Amino acid sequence: MEQDKKYISYFDILNIIACFGVVALHVNAKFWNFTGDRRWITSNIIECVFYPAVPIFFMLTGANLMDYRKRYGTREFFKKRFVKTVIPWLIWSGISLIWAVFFIHRLAPSDVNNPLKIIDAVINSKGNSVYWFFPMLFSTYLGIPVISMVPEDRRNRVFGYIVGTELVCTTILPFICRLLGIQWNDAFTSPICTGALMMTMLGYMAANNEIPKKWRRIIYILGICGLFAHILGTMYVSFKAGDIVNTFKGYWNVPCMLYTMAIFVFFKYHRFRIPVFNNKKLLRSIAGASFGIYLIHYYFIDIFLRLFHTSGESWQWRIFGTFLVYGISLATVLIIKKIPVLKKIVP
Repeated sequence: MEQDKKYISYFDILNIIACFGVVALHVNAKFWNFTGDRRWITSNIIECVFYPAVPIFFMLTGANLMDYRKRYGTREFFKKRFVKTVIPWLIWSGISLIWAVFFIHRLAPSDVNNPLKIIDAVINSKGNSVYWFFPMLFSTYLGIPVISMVPEDRRNRVFGYIVGTELVCTTILPFICRLLGIQWNDAFTSPICTGALMMTMLGYMAANNEIPKKWRRIIYILGICGLFAHILGTMYVSFKAGDIVNTFKGYWNVPCMLYTMAIFVFFKYHRFRIPVFNNKKLLRSIAGASFGIYLIHYYFIDIFLRLFHTSGESWQWRIFGTFLVYGISLATVLIIKKIPVLKKIVP
């Protein structure tokens, strides 16, 4: 792990991996069309391997922003979040509606022919479904100023309690109930925080506490168990039902939580000889493009599916298509970032 007072390399490495994972999940859309054949089985494996991409982003949010008060005030915090996320969301939501109506015809002109319908389409991500992430991100930003007021010397105990109760009420007990065929009563859910905010606190604690080697080994073993439970469990229940069953899925579910934590801890404590991982300038440049890649990659998926006249089910597309879409998106964002006016839409 290479780091100094201002730069922590594994944050950027995780950022890049998570961004690539998001692209892989969307290229691998075959998973959601259950057929039970070999293609679906391989799609299930890809889906499960890259599934922690979103929770990792929330862990990084906590690791990066929980101590924002050391750098600037809360007003500046919200100003930065507004400029870096809200404005791009509004701009790209508008672009997504144009794309959906006039290019791929996912929406009819009548779906956005008055202000209320446009607002409805934007806040519900009707133009581009991958933008569902924004409302959850915004609500997490609203929670950070409150929980960040907990003094540093008390955070492990306070955050530990909140994360613990959330894990029990939102992750462990509901999962057990699903396995036993019992309907979980959501009234038992912890009222203190959401799953996303839980991950920000978990990310902060994982980044700011030394984890003994014996505990790291346990985390890695549990992470591997979580990954295989996700893969094999989803296969078993889906084949049994003849359709996709979400018993083992869910970003805050036990399998994903175990696997996500293992990935975060692994990259915190391991160095790599891969050149890009040891080039600070290049690493920061690629990681800095991740948000822009998230904003634009789905349009390239649409374009390439039509260009190659493919349904997206071939293994070639689901593997090499991910590298193609990520690479083109990365190059596009890096170019846009050099254009004075346009660079604000891919911060």
